[in-house]
Amino acid sequence: MGKKNLGVTKIEMFLIGIAARKHLKKALKGGTLDVAKGIRVGSWLAKRLSRASRAEYKDVFTKHSNALEAVAQLIDSKEEKMAKFELGITVGEITGMLPTILSEAWAAYNDDKKISVDEGVDLVATILNQMGEAADDADVAEFFFAQAAALSALSPLLEEEPAPEPEPEPEPEEDPA
Repeated sequence: MGKKNLGVTKIEMFLIGIAARKHLKKALKGGTLDVAKGIRVGSWLAKRLSRASRAEYKDVFTKHSNALEAVAQLIDSKEEKMAKFELGITVGEITGMLPTILSEAWAAYNDDKKISVDEGVDLVATILNQMGEAADDADVAEFFFAQAAALSALSPLLEEEPAPEPEPEPEPEEDPA
């Protein structure tokens, strides 16, 4: 397996670092960094890496940027409402999710009797999608959907490459004597 690289040059990373510092300074105007602003800086960084990276990594960084933004939005919305964090998901709804989750787990298990890392990440994404569909609050639903999308985008990078098949050994030549 060759070394994977993002395709981001040292100069691009230097420029991203300078811009990240500016974003952090803006977020620290009040003297302290609150949670949502800090997460948004991480979201900006992921988005910027998405623009600078190779095509196969763009989607991963974009989805992770969206996931971080959804976390920040959820935090902001709950602070504004001064409300308790409620998922709005009942036990009945969770029970209703089980057939889909078990089906996904069985499909991953059934091929080789083991669940690989990428299949496990896909399984967690399925659970998060199911929770997003069941959530009552739009911000909570968006949070779950964004996390699921981020994991789904990450999953292909975690796929195991199949082991090369051993070459058959040549049969010994028979001596005509």
